[in-house]
Amino acid sequence: MMLSLVVLLSTASAQETSSAEDRETSYAVNLRYRAAWAPNFIFDSLWSNTVTVQESTGNATYERPSVGGSVAGIEFALTPRPANFIFYIERFGIAIDEGYWDDIETPHEPRDGDWMRFEGTALWALGFNYAHEVPITSTDKDVWAALQFGAGLGVGPTTGQIEVWHPGVITVTTGGTEIGATECGPGLLATERLDCKPDEIDKLPPVLPILDLTMSARLDMWDHASLRLDFGLHNMPYVGGALGGQF
Repeated sequence: MMLSLVVLLSTASAQETSSAEDRETSYAVNLRYRAAWAPNFIFDSLWSNTVTVQESTGNATYERPSVGGSVAGIEFALTPRPANFIFYIERFGIAIDEGYWDDIETPHEPRDGDWMRFEGTALWALGFNYAHEVPITSTDKDVWAALQFGAGLGVGPTTGQIEVWHPGVITVTTGGTEIGATECGPGLLATERLDCKPDEIDKLPPVLPILDLTMSARLDMWDHASLRLDFGLHNMPYVGGALGGQF
C-alpha cells in the first residue's frame, strides 16, 4: 500500500512538472540591426530618375538620390511558444543622399528642380511585434531551428532637418508657374546656388508610425542564446538580424 502511494505521488509530481514546463514562458533580450531601402518605382511617377540641365558652365546630369535607412535597437521578448511577443526600442536612421529632385511635369522643365540635403533625419520608435513560431527541426536538440511569421506596429518622434535650395529665377510658361528671384545667385539653378544659405529648412512630420510585416529564421542554442535572420517590411523593405540571450 505504502509503495503504491509513493508511486502514485511520484507520477502526479512528474505530471505537474511536465505540465509546468509546457506552460513555461521564457524571456529574451536581443540586439537587432536592419538595413532598409525604398524601391525606385515608388518615386518614378513624381520625380525624374535622371535629369540633364543647362547650367551656366554647360550641361550637367544628375541622378535622383537613393532613399534607405538603417535600424539599430534592443528587443525584450516573451515567448510562451509558439507565440513570441516582442517589444522594441530603436533608432531608425533615414538615409537620403544629398542631391537634385526634379518633379515630373508636362512639358518637362528640368531647370526648376530643388537641391535637398538631409541632416540627421531619423525616427526614435517604440513598437510591438507578434511572431508565430513553427519549428523546422526537433526542439529536443541543444540547437534547433524555427521559422517565424508576424506583424506589428510602432511609433515615435523624428529628428533632423532638410535643407532646400530652389532655382533663382525660373518661369514655366505652361501652367503659369513662376519661382521668384533670390538674393543670392539670382538667375542660377538650384545646383549652382549651394554656396548660398538654404532657401528653406524643413523637417519631417513630428511623429511617424511604423508598420511591420516580418518573416524570420531563428536558431535556438542551448536554451540560452538565439540568432535570428529577418526579412520583411519596416516601412521600407529590409533585411536584418537579431542576436541575444534568453532565460
